[in-house]
Amino acid sequence: MNAFLSCDWGTSTFRLRLVERGTNLNVINEFTSDRGVRSFGGADAAHFESYLLEVMAAMDAPLAPVLISGMASSSVGWKELPYANVPFIATDAAALECESLHVSYRGADVPIHLFSGVRTASDVMRGEESELIGILTLPETRKLASDGCLVILPGTHCKHVRIENGSMVDFATFMTGELFDLLASKSILRATLEWDRFGEINAAHDDAFVAGVCTARDRGMAAGLFKARTRGVLGGASGASNTHYLLGLLIGDELRALPRHDTEPPITILLAAKYVHCYQRALEVLEYPSSSLMVLTTEQLEHATVRTHGLWLQQQHPLPHAGGPSSS
Repeated sequence: MNAFLSCDWGTSTFRLRLVERGTNLNVINEFTSDRGVRSFGGADAAHFESYLLEVMAAMDAPLAPVLISGMASSSVGWKELPYANVPFIATDAAALECESLHVSYRGADVPIHLFSGVRTASDVMRGEESELIGILTLPETRKLASDGCLVILPGTHCKHVRIENGSMVDFATFMTGELFDLLASKSILRATLEWDRFGEINAAHDDAFVAGVCTARDRGMAAGLFKARTRGVLGGASGASNTHYLLGLLIGDELRALPRHDTEPPITILLAAKYVHCYQRALEVLEYPSSSLMVLTTEQLEHATVRTHGLWLQQQHPLPHAGGPSSS
């Protein structure tokens, strides 16, 4: 079988896909678990190798190269690799820093290609750089990458990545998702909230979400946090309403420093995540022009790392008489 294994090994999640090589990069089989790097508790390389081989056997994976992005190349992962520096070419998979290893699987040597992350003078990422290449080499985003854009990747640690002339030139990390999880599950606010799943919004509580965004805009996050409790204690607001307020407050605080529409040159936001509805709503409240927003589909985002791995493999080890995944 002409295939490869694409692995996204993050802090909290492990995801392995068996992918058909070629233009379409069809995912043949997939396995996901909560065995992210954090769950290994600083274990040595042998534990990471053992788990990968266990999953490959359970998937009945063929002898195929394994490409791994994410926290597996961190100081708490399989093997620590140094970060690449910005400016980083975010439209060419060959720009990825990589180290190749070998493991024994079914009596044969299988190559493991471990990818490193990217750093600025004050911030770091691992995994998102692979995702970005897959996003920015799509036909519909190629011109944006050249002209300049801002990519927002919401999640536990949200990334705002500035792209100029096809290169990543700067980025910032916002702990929006982790703050929401901690406040909703560990703080005094817990008793006045209804759930602890970051990013879920309901139109019935739009007014509470908007109130949170406006508070962040006008007063800042710290000044608005305790209001998530007093809205319930003094105002009788429901747990669902308070949760929407908190979500709006945190996302509003994250987005309030975005460059405005009069920035030269204009910046288009590429919003890529399952949290698109709450981020879109917050951008509307903050009066960010809708004409400067492009939303990627869930499929485009889900397939981004697979696409990058396929592009890299085709550049390094081309298939005979076959083209790699098209970027045109």
